[in-house]
Amino acid sequence: MISTKSKSMHHLYMNKSKRIIYGISLVTMVEFFVMASAARTKIQPFNFPSNVIVGQKASATCTAISGDSPLEFRWLKNGKDISSGGEVKVRTLVDVSVLVIESVDVSSTGNYTCHLRTSTGSDSFTAPLDVKEPSRWINNIQDQDLKAGENITILCQANGLPLPKVAWRKKSETESEKTILVEEQQQTAGASKLLLINTRPENSGYYECEANNNVGEPISRIINVNVLGHNSLKILPFSFPTSVLGKRAIATCATSTGEKVDFRWIKNGKDIAKHNNVNVRSYPDLSNLVIDPLTEDDSGNYTCVVTSRGVTASYTTTLDVLVPPAWKLMPNDVDAVSGENIILNCQGTGQPQPVVVWHRTIGMRMISVVIIFF
Repeated sequence: MISTKSKSMHHLYMNKSKRIIYGISLVTMVEFFVMASAARTKIQPFNFPSNVIVGQKASATCTAISGDSPLEFRWLKNGKDISSGGEVKVRTLVDVSVLVIESVDVSSTGNYTCHLRTSTGSDSFTAPLDVKEPSRWINNIQDQDLKAGENITILCQANGLPLPKVAWRKKSETESEKTILVEEQQQTAGASKLLLINTRPENSGYYECEANNNVGEPISRIINVNVLGHNSLKILPFSFPTSVLGKRAIATCATSTGEKVDFRWIKNGKDIAKHNNVNVRSYPDLSNLVIDPLTEDDSGNYTCVVTSRGVTASYTTTLDVLVPPAWKLMPNDVDAVSGENIILNCQGTGQPQPVVVWHRTIGMRMISVVIIFF
């Protein structure tokens, strides 16, 4: 029995038995042609890089390590044919086919199969492409202004491949670089809810939300939470300076917090509207009420009302416009008969109310004084 090899063989075999023909010894040479079975079609295993990130290039090389020509390569993704075009390129040489994705995205993830067909058979090999994406935010968070006792839930949410772990931390009040993991939070894949229940002023501070999926650098963002107690907003006492008719008067309203607040001015219970001689100039942390020039009608009770994060405070002061004395009723000369009663009216006006004094003189000498208050 003559066994065959995997390749075509052409061998000579010698029959060493001697045969005597006509007295001549001959050695018989026998030539065998042995045709091996056809070569088996085979693909060399391949794979994609293990850490392919969105935006990067990815490629896989499919190599035929056995098989008779002609060789026909075909690429599939999740069982469907891939055609060369756009971001995907297929480059095939004689016994090699390369699949190139110029810029991968999330949709590039999948199972990629190289199928090889030859004249004597076929083979295929499948490799997964797992695209990774760095963490990215998918919602917005913002600073919070709260009153003591309020409840609030703040959702911080991120995406990525794989889904990142999201966690809330609070900045330390004593060490600027230190953060403390917040216990009052609910964490799920790709998200975390900060839970502030029955808030107190000590809940105020800077809160940092961090997302990390070990692809690229972690991402983080910070918000400021400010909780005002019921008595935490106070107005610094103020008053008008001595104010004289026709001059300018200014009052400044500011708070003890030094934070941005909303201001409102009231006179005798009614909102002050800007008009000819009254102007309100408000800034983030203070407000000036300017009255120029002063009139008698400007006297009254002025109230500054401030509001911050739902908390309101007010302060009231009085403006008394000083008005120089002026005659309201001037007396006139009177002719009277001896023994007759007469009344002489003399009345002045001003602020404060002036005192009216009668003097009786004879010549240059005053002999009596009568004081009358109005």
